[in-house]
Amino acid sequence: MNNPPFLCHLLEFCTTFFLLFYAMLPLRNDFVLPRKVIFPVIGTVSIALVVAGAALCTAQGWRTTPVMFAGGVLIYGAIVFLSERSMLQTLFVELNAIMLGLFCDVYAASLLSSVEYNNHAETFTWITDVLILFLCLVIAVLYFRLLKDKIPAIFRAINSRSFWIALDAVEVVVIVVLYISVPREFNWVMNTNVRVAMMFLPLFVPLIMFVFLNYFYRVLELVNARARIQQRTMLLEMESRRYDALRVYLQNTRTIRHDFRHNIQVITRLAEEGKTEELKSYLKPLSDTMEKNEMVRYSANVAVDAVAAHYQSMADQQETRVSWQLELPEKLPIEEIELCSILGNLVENALIAVRELPPASRSVHVIGQMLSDKMLGLTVENPFAGEVLVDESGLPTSEAPDHGIGLASVRDTVKRYHGEMDVRTTNNIFSVDILMYAKNGS
Repeated sequence: MNNPPFLCHLLEFCTTFFLLFYAMLPLRNDFVLPRKVIFPVIGTVSIALVVAGAALCTAQGWRTTPVMFAGGVLIYGAIVFLSERSMLQTLFVELNAIMLGLFCDVYAASLLSSVEYNNHAETFTWITDVLILFLCLVIAVLYFRLLKDKIPAIFRAINSRSFWIALDAVEVVVIVVLYISVPREFNWVMNTNVRVAMMFLPLFVPLIMFVFLNYFYRVLELVNARARIQQRTMLLEMESRRYDALRVYLQNTRTIRHDFRHNIQVITRLAEEGKTEELKSYLKPLSDTMEKNEMVRYSANVAVDAVAAHYQSMADQQETRVSWQLELPEKLPIEEIELCSILGNLVENALIAVRELPPASRSVHVIGQMLSDKMLGLTVENPFAGEVLVDESGLPTSEAPDHGIGLASVRDTVKRYHGEMDVRTTNNIFSVDILMYAKNGS
């Protein structure tokens, strides 16, 4: 069988495109540069590396795998540099891509061991290489939804460093086993028992990973559904308390209006009689009553108003001044529950941070407004004491037990609305700026 070396090397290097697909699809929304820039650049560089690698291996008589590994390290470094995901999560998708690629190598070589039996070249035969590419295509189709939706959802939900270290370690072990299992000498593979084992055992690798990740995603869906129910319940409770306060306010207002005519008569009589001191004494409790009955409206949107009132009550209890500028419409261009979750997370983190300051220095500034019909801006600022440390994803970390909770969730929610979140610390002022865009059809 005629096996042109360059063609065989080129076919083997073409698996790189599938590995890139496996690795980049879960990270497609996490690059610091727009996809219309990232994908063409990486695609062009990959094509050049594939052609150059095939030519180099043909000229030097090298095996394809070591050269592909070196190129993979370079591409991994580029993806880590360009991705906002943590190094461990990025490493997971890279290792997963390598694992799936090696599975295709092992399985194709085992199926066509009779074809490879008399092949003494540094590459597989072109028929085996074509089968490898076909298996890569099948894996891409079967794994598409997992790579596109489910793995990104797992990334958003699980930020535990130990979890991703453990999962990466498992993948490294599997990759080593698969690499060792790639047939080099086909004499022993021709043994019937060995061939049957080589045909069926490797199938468990993608199957187990597929089942595990899908099961884990299903568990996360149930947890997230329960969390959303809890969020809605909390929001309804806030709105209920706000409604009760409004009902009391209206009742008190009716009472004041009912007594207004009598009060006017008394004030008029005292003024006509020139009893200034008595008039002042009479007006003082009336003024106090009006101030106590005053009700602040934070936003035209009922849900946002209820959340602001809830955290204002918390701020009052810890002697913190909060400046609210929520110029938001009654109907929002994004889901109320998600905006309220973002607002609650940011304000709660700010209130926790200022507890370390003396009462006179405790303040939080909240600004929310529509920048256009489809663009919403939100800013939360607060002073802080000490130093703010950030993790590898750029989010703040703290030894305080509760501080910083939810910022990763906020960032992922903002991304779902194709928005941006900027976290800054300037002159001991911590600020989070958010831009969110309405989804199509909103």
